[in-house]
Amino acid sequence: MIINDKNNYVDMMAKFVEALGYTDVKQSGDENIVNIMAKKDGRVYAFACRYDIDAISGKAMEEFIAAAKKPGVDVLVFMTNSSFSSSAKKTGDAAGVELWDRNYIDRISIGVDVQYEKPAVKEKSNTKLYIAIAAVVAAVLIAALVLYFFK
Repeated sequence: MIINDKNNYVDMMAKFVEALGYTDVKQSGDENIVNIMAKKDGRVYAFACRYDIDAISGKAMEEFIAAAKKPGVDVLVFMTNSSFSSSAKKTGDAAGVELWDRNYIDRISIGVDVQYEKPAVKEKSNTKLYIAIAAVVAAVLIAALVLYFFK
């Protein structure tokens, strides 16, 4: 899954999480450190969703852990379209954070049927109307020719 839409990344990831079977999916916005809260198998998950061209830093991971480690939160998941720096991996692993980078998201998205973006509005096709008009014009033309030549 290639994601090139920075502005809708959190929305797309919320839909993706729902498609994976998580329930009670709630977004807290793009500006928050914890972007999505959800439940699965009786456990509460806190998700950070970061769209970045660079690897996620250790500092970003530390901020997420500090913001998400609260009573009632069972699992921390950091999702990114990018990758994780070695310090982010080390910090995340030590805290038990699930690291979902672009490769992991690609692997788990295989077979998941979810519509990430709003579908383009399909314009109503007028093909049948054009065919009907062409048929009427052809019939009138043939009738006019018949009247002209066989008068």
